[in-house]
Amino acid sequence: MPGDNRTQDRESPFIISPRTRTRARTLIGISLIILTGVVMVWFLRSRPISGWDFRINLWEPASSLLSGQSPYGLDAVQDGIISVWMPTVIGALFPLGLLSRETASNIWFVINLMALLGSVMLATGDKKPALILLAISAIFVAVFPSTITHLRIGQITILATFIYIVVVLFKDRLGLVISALLVVLALAKPQLGILAVPGIFFMTYRQGGWRDTAKFPGALIFWIF
Repeated sequence: MPGDNRTQDRESPFIISPRTRTRARTLIGISLIILTGVVMVWFLRSRPISGWDFRINLWEPASSLLSGQSPYGLDAVQDGIISVWMPTVIGALFPLGLLSRETASNIWFVINLMALLGSVMLATGDKKPALILLAISAIFVAVFPSTITHLRIGQITILATFIYIVVVLFKDRLGLVISALLVVLALAKPQLGILAVPGIFFMTYRQGGWRDTAKFPGALIFWIF
């Protein structure tokens, strides 16, 4: 009988329920993310993180600032190189200058790793992206040579990218003032905002018209000074 066949199919031990498949995908996704993190940490720790960019542009200027010296003065010069990151990010992250260089570099590495994962999650555009697809995307991004180089030398590009994504997606919730603050922090390297900042201005115009667009530069200048 047809009804009996359907009953047998439902009772078959080889049929996996949708709930079990969802749990399996979730478990695989979590396992892939953890494995990727472990492998990346092992790889980077087995080859000492130079943190050269972080040291020259953030840690040493912050230490100089806390010592009462100018972060951009000749006293702050190390290896004949002066910091090129904007002072706003040095002022915002000055507590890192209180720590030893190794400890501060490790914290900076974790911050960038979290920003990388956050960027991948937000870039999906879904509130609850499929974990296994998120894990696969994170793996491809994490093992990209430029990503490894950025993490190793302590660049700020990954963090700045994450900030720009947050501003674009949550500007309405954050408000004009907080959004401007985040943009100023991301402009630690102004060249990173060549495309992002005009895009944010255009988005501000689309959402709030000329009034909000005129207010945004004022908010940026306020946080810069």
